[in-house]
Amino acid sequence: LGLTMLGGLLHILVYFLVGWGHSDGAVFPISQPDSLLYFQSARQIARGMAFEYTPGSGVSTGSTTHLYPFILAIPYALGATGDALPLAGFLINALFYLGFIGCWVLEVFKLVPSSLGRVFACLMLVLSGQSAYTAASQSDMGLFMLVSSGMLAAVLYNRWTLFGFLLALAPWCRPEGVPMALLFVLVAFASRLIVKLTIPCRAWICGGVGAASAAGVFVFNHWRTGDWQFQSVLNKG
Repeated sequence: LGLTMLGGLLHILVYFLVGWGHSDGAVFPISQPDSLLYFQSARQIARGMAFEYTPGSGVSTGSTTHLYPFILAIPYALGATGDALPLAGFLINALFYLGFIGCWVLEVFKLVPSSLGRVFACLMLVLSGQSAYTAASQSDMGLFMLVSSGMLAAVLYNRWTLFGFLLALAPWCRPEGVPMALLFVLVAFASRLIVKLTIPCRAWICGGVGAASAAGVFVFNHWRTGDWQFQSVLNKG
């Protein structure tokens, strides 16, 4: 675990140095335009105008995520405003990435029986450029990576309270969290009916909480905007 986390820290350090080297020394660079949308949303939240992208424009759910801008609003409210917010966002996503790696190391120890296999799996994990880039690009995916990997770790280690909390949180992190919550209930039913697997009561409770949370996202969207879907993905194929 220690060596894998050290590899993750080196990944973050390389991204930081390369990114800072391509800046003018004043603003930490970002790799995609969506990050600016989240920064703008965070600023509006800190100013007391949540879900209003620009003052007077009306309420919008165009950020694809309800939770992530609120997380970014914390450093903004603490003083990381203007050019400092991209750097604060990078550091937050670095923590998400380290948490993601830590969860997968725990999962490797449960899923891979041999010591050599575990070493190889952890090596592949820490060498995954896609995972590091996804977190470093400062979208809402860094948060979702942490939540989704935490869900699997919670199931493997029989931590159902933690799993239920993360399952309920997932729909508010990314739209993909909605089908994840609903599919868990469907898989539980299929496992019970088809292969006669005994599903613990705690799992059913978690599934119900997750499904209710997923439905709550659509209710919240409709309450705020009149559209059930996120306006960021409305009318997409």
